[in-house]
Amino acid sequence: MKRLTRLAVALLALLLAAPIVSAGPIAFGQWYEFLSGNIGDDAHGCFGSCNATIPPSAEPGDADYTITVPAQGAVLFVLDLFLSVDQFEVFDGAVSLGLTSAPVPGSDVGGDILAAIANPAFSRGSFLLGAGDHSLDFFKTAGQPGAHVFRVDVVPVPEPASLLLLGSGLAGLALRCRRRN
Repeated sequence: MKRLTRLAVALLALLLAAPIVSAGPIAFGQWYEFLSGNIGDDAHGCFGSCNATIPPSAEPGDADYTITVPAQGAVLFVLDLFLSVDQFEVFDGAVSLGLTSAPVPGSDVGGDILAAIANPAFSRGSFLLGAGDHSLDFFKTAGQPGAHVFRVDVVPVPEPASLLLLGSGLAGLALRCRRRN
């Protein structure tokens, strides 16, 4: 009972701290919450109230979230929260991008995203997204009903000065190795 109360309080704190989001177009660099039911269920976006009633579905790829990625590409980061028990298969449309890591049960961080990132017991996954339109969906493969988060970040384009510095450093190393031989 005590654990259930803590989970409810943590979920409420997460909902109050994060902006309310719904399934649909997403922005770069922002955390989005999604809810999941039982193993084999399709996870769903947080539809305003973020209550625990999750419509059951066994249909991966129903495009809960959409995003258009620029030419340099982007990285999708998926993270389990609260209890370290959940794992997901991530879909882009009907194409599987892969699984998040296997969780190590026994950890509880509530809704603290930074604590979950720092704790390797929590399932996570990073997936590259190429340029163009993407329809993201999460299909539960292990765990129990709960809340989870993801974000999409644009891959940074190196500035010319950084490339010049890297290139001159590599040229210097090559020259030094050549002189030794």
